[in-house]
Amino acid sequence: MLSSILAAQIGIGTTNVSSSEVLKVAARLPGEAANAPGRGILFPRIALSNETDATTILNPAHALALYNTSGLPGFFYWDSLITPKRWRRLMDTPGVMELMVPIRNETSTSTGGASQATATGQPVAYTIGEAPTVRSWVKVPGMQKTISIYKTSNNITIIASVPLQLNNSGSGSSYDTHSFAVGIFVDNKLASVRPFIISGPTSLTCIAQSSEIKTNLANLSVANHTIEIYVITRNILDGNATHLTWTTPASGCTSYHNAFMTTGNLSVQTQQF
Repeated sequence: MLSSILAAQIGIGTTNVSSSEVLKVAARLPGEAANAPGRGILFPRIALSNETDATTILNPAHALALYNTSGLPGFFYWDSLITPKRWRRLMDTPGVMELMVPIRNETSTSTGGASQATATGQPVAYTIGEAPTVRSWVKVPGMQKTISIYKTSNNITIIASVPLQLNNSGSGSSYDTHSFAVGIFVDNKLASVRPFIISGPTSLTCIAQSSEIKTNLANLSVANHTIEIYVITRNILDGNATHLTWTTPASGCTSYHNAFMTTGNLSVQTQQF
């Protein structure tokens, strides 16, 4: 229902428009019950290329409002009273973050274990940007974090601590030595990788150690990004272990290392400026 009031005021779904209102939109049509489903206003949905985009909408009027579907979606208005003219986000959480220079620390811990037969991954070179499916990478359950980037200038520091255990039998007179790698993946792409070696006398059962990887990333795109930790075996250098196990005790191991093996930790520090 559309009515015109005094030729200068418009009521949509209502004729009850006050003199202070140019436009009034009712959530329900006349005659509908007060508990009937309501309706809202859907703003134009447009993908802006950047905050100074003045071509997607030509000559935007000052205070023109829309819903931007690109980057971190949200409501924006055109501010022509500043230099350079640009789109400004209405004040929601991303909008508040844009006005700050925050350092945000987020953590997650493993929720289970990952295991792989020795030498499954082979001692190969890795390519930054490759997906985990390119190799036999195994994801560590729970060691992931999704971060929100609000500004084009940003720095992200990622640290992961991943305990590892062999299921070696504790027999022999030499050493159990195996190589493996820990990878940091961002949005399903390898961002950093570090190879390791775990080694100990074969006379010891269930050899364990912690492995730490750290990397710094700069200027991720304005969007949500998911960080995940993966592991992979590389080579058998010596010994009789058949599997490497991360963030949970290895099969058949009941040593004092078990408490140490229960948790992997991921820390992500984000600075935006």
